[in-house]
Amino acid sequence: MVDALRKLDADRRSAAERRFVRPVLGFLGKLRRRYLPELDENIVRLLWARRAWRKLANFLLVELQAENMGTRVTGKPYWLTIDPTNFCQLRCPFCPTGGERHIRSKAVLKLEDFKRLMDELGPTLLHVDFMNWGEPLLNRYIFEMVSYAKKFDIDTKMDTNLNEFSEEMAEKMVRSGLDCVSLSIDGLTQETYSKYRVRGDFDKVMRNLETLIRKKKELGSSRPYVIWQFLVFKHNEHEVERVRQLGKEMGVDVVGVTPAFLPFRPGIKDEWLPLKPEHRHYDPETFPDRPPWEWESAPKTEAPSLPDPAPVAPLPEEKLSAAAVPHVEVLPPRGGVRSIIERFFGRKRGGAGKEETPVINVQVYKEPEKRPRCNWPWAGIAVNPNGSVSPCCSVEEEIYDFGNIFTEGFSGIWNGPNYRRARRHIRDYVKHRQDVKTRSEHACERCFSIGRANFTFQPWWRFSQFDWWWGLREKDPR
Repeated sequence: MVDALRKLDADRRSAAERRFVRPVLGFLGKLRRRYLPELDENIVRLLWARRAWRKLANFLLVELQAENMGTRVTGKPYWLTIDPTNFCQLRCPFCPTGGERHIRSKAVLKLEDFKRLMDELGPTLLHVDFMNWGEPLLNRYIFEMVSYAKKFDIDTKMDTNLNEFSEEMAEKMVRSGLDCVSLSIDGLTQETYSKYRVRGDFDKVMRNLETLIRKKKELGSSRPYVIWQFLVFKHNEHEVERVRQLGKEMGVDVVGVTPAFLPFRPGIKDEWLPLKPEHRHYDPETFPDRPPWEWESAPKTEAPSLPDPAPVAPLPEEKLSAAAVPHVEVLPPRGGVRSIIERFFGRKRGGAGKEETPVINVQVYKEPEKRPRCNWPWAGIAVNPNGSVSPCCSVEEEIYDFGNIFTEGFSGIWNGPNYRRARRHIRDYVKHRQDVKTRSEHACERCFSIGRANFTFQPWWRFSQFDWWWGLREKDPR
């Protein structure tokens, strides 16, 4: 009798599902395919399963607004890249910090500033990247920041060169709850490694990597997920297969073999551009020896040289703290930032006294006809250690930033004139109504890499086989 009643109840539920639930889900699926064709359904599924309703609502709202490419956004960014410090002990030649170009104020992120930012954005954030133009482990409060972010149930990641590391730091990293650490190791010998990671010590980095793997095992933790990030250049592409094998033997979770973004300068193509197509972003036939803003035939003026900041003492042996590093302002010459921009870009006047900005179609990448949408102005925000907000994680110069989030507040910047202008240009560019304005004073208008430096979620967000990561099922022992 009981079994019969249970079967009847199950049949009724099944009938109700066929009559109501399935049609509703089918209708919602049609709406999704029409209005959100690029929506990652696995992220929606995970947020639903974890009952993260506020994060889910914000994610769907932002994705809808990004798809429509409106200039005003009512949602908040769900991705944050924040730089714990823009100091670094290495001298990587293509990095503005390593190249010592003095185009950003030197600073170390203060713990109290980070907490205030998390209190405002944390409830809707899905991911925080602790990285950009410096070495995050040089901030002594880095693991406290990670722990604070985890209180908001945020996925966290850090990029490090791992030259400064210890047993104590390894334990703090594991206990902080950091979800992922990406290790920048671009070689298998001191020679190939230090070609780009100048001043780096390959043997020391390998010892530090072994320490981290061992500490994870000792503490019985699957976190942080360890990525060996291997940027491919011409001088190290012969090591690609060997690095995959070595990474597996050492116990890293994955080896990320990644084509490097290269600067457009004389000699770069011959010295740095890999020979194999799968290891490069660019078409060697169209790779230029100077950047697009120097392509026009109009007379050029030299780029302005910002005055060198006040001398900074050599890095101490101990980890840097906010109190240990002087704040150095990048001061423009007389006339202000606008005069720098006008001299730098050599803006010319057209008919009726109107200013004209050269517009060109930049084709340096493989498959140049594709114009993917940049997701940064709608879904991501990049914050520097002094609070300056960059359009994305790729903008090197501080003069192109959109404001200071610590002094102006988030809401004043997020829908301010700079962000609205960025969204408008990207919309027109993606729809082939606009090309690159190479001498514009706005970073997004002069960008020739729109949609090619988008942030992407880690695999545990995108693939259901990583449900164990979230505690939704047991990990497959295979």
